Amino acid sequence: MTQSTDEHTLKKGTAELLVLAQLEDEPRHGYDIAMRIEQRSKGDVVFNVASLYPILYRLEAQGAIAGRWVERAGERRRRFYKLTASGRKKLIEQRKVWSGFMLAVQRAAGIALLLACVDPSGAGPWRSPSQFQWETTCHTGPPPASPEVKHA
Repeated sequence: MTQSTDEHTLKKGTAELLVLAQLEDEPRHGYDIAMRIEQRSKGDVVFNVASLYPILYRLEAQGAIAGRWVERAGERRRRFYKLTASGRKKLIEQRKVWSGFMLAVQRAAGIALLLACVDPSGAGPWRSPSQFQWETTCHTGPPPASPEVKHA
């Protein structure tokens, strides 16, 4: 199955945000980042691992992430990447920009998207963006009378 031009453009524009978000909680290597994106998107977003490396190199050159080689007995050498302080700032800013953009597109297209903050630990309340994950439910047409909220 070939990817449409629109899908390719959209994917390219969100790649940095997706990569940074996967590194928010712990260092990861390229394959792990790709698998986590696929898992968190429930299979709707799939990255070829090789296509992630130029993004990782660019983010590292910008100082948003730091990489280090790790060698473990019986395993091949892997480069693990972690989010830096400037990378956290970049992630927060990109989330704000993308949230605003997505809301504008939804309004213009007549799509209601309900977002609920879900605390993975169940402890709540949230004190920082790294302490929650977003769950989404898409609805077409006018927004429902009372929003549904998903609880973990």
